[in-house]
Amino acid sequence: MSDASNHRQFCWQQVDAHQPLFRVSHVFAPPELADRLLALHAFFSAIESVTSTVSDEAVALRKLDWWREEMSRISKQASAHPVVAELQRSGAAGCMPMPLVEDLLINAVARLDAPATASAGELRALCEANGRAQVQIELAVCEAGEGIPESMAGFPLQVGRALLLRDAVYRGSFWWVPLDLLARHGLNRSQVLSADHQDSAARLMADILHPDVFKPVDLSGIKDISVSKDQYKQNYKHLYVQDALNKNFFKYLKKTSPVFYGKRLAGSRMSDAFYAWPGRAAESCRIAAARRAQRRLGRAGLRSVRR
Repeated sequence: MSDASNHRQFCWQQVDAHQPLFRVSHVFAPPELADRLLALHAFFSAIESVTSTVSDEAVALRKLDWWREEMSRISKQASAHPVVAELQRSGAAGCMPMPLVEDLLINAVARLDAPATASAGELRALCEANGRAQVQIELAVCEAGEGIPESMAGFPLQVGRALLLRDAVYRGSFWWVPLDLLARHGLNRSQVLSADHQDSAARLMADILHPDVFKPVDLSGIKDISVSKDQYKQNYKHLYVQDALNKNFFKYLKKTSPVFYGKRLAGSRMSDAFYAWPGRAAESCRIAAARRAQRRLGRAGLRSVRR
């Protein structure tokens, strides 16, 4: 197996561990961007892994410092790290604005010892901050510039919310839950994942996932990005898919206790391939795309389903 194949395999392992739904949205990426997006999300997953799975804060800080140094020289010398090497090989590295990469790393450091949020408004701001750099970097890698169009203004919030939910489950601590909502439901932070408080915790998360706290994202105007229609159709289809998958993910979480969130985070399901296609697409396109997703996901060892 070539070095490039080994690197891609390593990237998939990183992504599957922290962003399993990406395997579905990646199906809809154009071939010329597929490797870039895989490497980019492997990088996002690697940073997320540090903050959510490394229990020793000093060790986590050293790891993030290593990533900062490695990314600072990404355009100057070849890297032995599989994710960085794949960023370089795919061309993603040359499109990543380094100030935004630094913002992403600053947010990661802040998550290690972040104070509790006091209100839903503070939680929204925290999600927005954690999602914005990631979205801007992805747009840049897709050659759409760094700005986020007004029609996509809610997308960083959605991405940040998913990130914080994963972080809470992997850490075993919902450190970011607003204090006022904890008080309203008679809980403390340690009880959110307690089997003895499942009903109260489920009501708490239903409040957090309520549209008044996180308004639905509207990507219908994504064409406003200054690229041609053909580029739009190819380069940004996966953003629609990400949005649909996130909405389905949040809808599921709203109906269950946080105790069971880990099961939904453990991997993607074949039904995700059907849910991903935008509802306004023709049914024939929906079925064709889902079948194509099934074939490609099947190669990853996921269970196939029949129509």
